Amino acid sequence: MCSIRMTPRMKIPDRLSFRLSILVVVVCFFNFPNGDTLFALETKKVQLMITADIHGWISTSLVYPRRKRKGLLHLVEIIEKVRTKYPESILLDAGDLLKGSPLTHYYQHLDKHPSFNDPFFLLVQSLKYDAIVVGNHDLSVNPLFESAYLPVSSFPWLAANVVREKMLVFTPYVIVNRSQLKIAILGFTTPGAMMWLNPENLMGMVIKPLQDSAKYWIKFVNKKEKPDLIIGVFHVGLNSLRDDENSKLAQIYQANNLKGVLNHVSGFDLIVSGHDHRLYPYKQGQKIRYIKKTPVVSGGNWAEALIRIELDVAGSKEAWEVKSILGEIFKAKQDKKIDYMYRQSLSKDYLHYINEKLPWRFTKTNNKQVSDCLNLLIAKSQFQKDLAGTMFPLIKVSQTKHLKNKKISRLDLFRWIKYDNRAVTVKLSRRDIHLLEHPIPNYSQRNITYNRRLFSWFKIPLKHVEEDTWWLQSDCFERKHYVKISDYHYQGGGGIVPALFLGDSDQVKRSTEIIQERLYHYLKQEIKSMPKECRFIKYDP
Repeated sequence: MCSIRMTPRMKIPDRLSFRLSILVVVVCFFNFPNGDTLFALETKKVQLMITADIHGWISTSLVYPRRKRKGLLHLVEIIEKVRTKYPESILLDAGDLLKGSPLTHYYQHLDKHPSFNDPFFLLVQSLKYDAIVVGNHDLSVNPLFESAYLPVSSFPWLAANVVREKMLVFTPYVIVNRSQLKIAILGFTTPGAMMWLNPENLMGMVIKPLQDSAKYWIKFVNKKEKPDLIIGVFHVGLNSLRDDENSKLAQIYQANNLKGVLNHVSGFDLIVSGHDHRLYPYKQGQKIRYIKKTPVVSGGNWAEALIRIELDVAGSKEAWEVKSILGEIFKAKQDKKIDYMYRQSLSKDYLHYINEKLPWRFTKTNNKQVSDCLNLLIAKSQFQKDLAGTMFPLIKVSQTKHLKNKKISRLDLFRWIKYDNRAVTVKLSRRDIHLLEHPIPNYSQRNITYNRRLFSWFKIPLKHVEEDTWWLQSDCFERKHYVKISDYHYQGGGGIVPALFLGDSDQVKRSTEIIQERLYHYLKQEIKSMPKECRFIKYDP
């Protein structure tokens, strides 16, 4: 019982007496005889491990031996140690898992059962992820992704904003229970996939706007599941200037506007971000970044690091709130034993494939020479009858000194050309070509972004387009020149081709070979008219 005794000698002013009475009532109401409070606050800790944009890399040691090691195998020991110390840790990945390395390309294109034989995917399976978000590069593996990988995955693939014929294609969210808390993990992917991928990859998928989707699913999950915490995992970046103007040109929803989402949507206790390859926090002791009141962490790329997040949560059965966040970063281990382990895990067929030599040897090298020659050889390898020329992404090569007196291999081509784009033949006018050759920066930016820069090569120089009078030249608008461009740019990447208003009827043919393979087959033969830019490589059968 709670009581207060007044004696006749106690003289308290009326106002003070009233306040004291209220205080006594409040104390009595919130306390029991044993001293416990009616709404006693508990404290709990929730542990998370985060990766993002691994792009199929087990280890970079074979392809990039002179660089710092990255790759999932370099994080395995770290993940195991964190799990030993914190057994209830939640392991999440923010997307772009399956595609981007020579190894995954080999299994996805040359193996009949990649999901059972690809050592990278088998490693992912063994780590027991709690959830992985679908990235645009994962969708680019389609239809193989949906037919081979999705059915056998030991973890859920999340994407709450992807529909086909108004039906969800992937799991929108999962519920995990940790520290006696019910935690909802909601996943979203970038609408940019609709401008970067071919229709054959999307197979009728529509990626809905992020802001509307996030609002809907937070409301849905709160009503149906009544979780204690909601974690959003987005394969979407924070640099809205990177792709959002291009999204408008391609007439799709904003591709990279995570900041805009969080400025208008509340309800997330933590956001995990991917897609733009940023690592944050990127050093120990760095404070967690907030957008409005929502904490955001980003997982980097190629498994360069593992981020461990510790949420200090306080509350009761009625409501829980994140009171503080601790971020810890573990960089990929630089251990030669891991390099050895990786090479031992590779099949002889793959090693033969990647190391296969071409009959060309470097006599001398520098970065500019190799870059100029490579861009020209890519263009020439794609040439065919009736083609006016090619306009492909500009390739820049670094670290070439070690190549002197060595033969070119398939491994070199994959090292120099990172993305497995294909060529698309379209009809362009001279004005179209001029616009592609002279890109302008995105709105509010000073510099031209990397994905707008093209290497232009034409067999016969086209008549110059006069800047002041081009609109008076009728032949300037006639689309009659067959030009090969990358499928990435044709679909809308870089925002340069959508501005030309090309329709489906303008497409002539899409190559079945990626650019690296087309170049490889071109270089397998003796080229009698090797361009002067490439005279530092000699034919050596």
